[in-house]
Amino acid sequence: MASKPKTIAEQIRAAIRKAERRGVTRYQLAKLSGVSESALCKIHHGQRVPTVESVERIAAALGGRLTLDFPDGDTRQRESSAVE
Repeated sequence: MASKPKTIAEQIRAAIRKAERRGVTRYQLAKLSGVSESALCKIHHGQRVPTVESVERIAAALGGRLTLDFPDGDTRQRESSAVE
């Protein structure tokens, strides 16, 4: 069994790959998230580190959310608003 990706960039790349395996195209993800196809491609191939805003938009488009876990044990969850 593969280990869970560690960094946000690795996690978002894994989420994009999983969506593609389910039949979601980059074009569809770009339209849903508001993140350009070019940026998605670069993020997917590890050529670009996504911004927090891009991660939130991609997560929302895929039905997820961004969760931050701070060292003091305080976990903050930020529900990503639906992309219009």
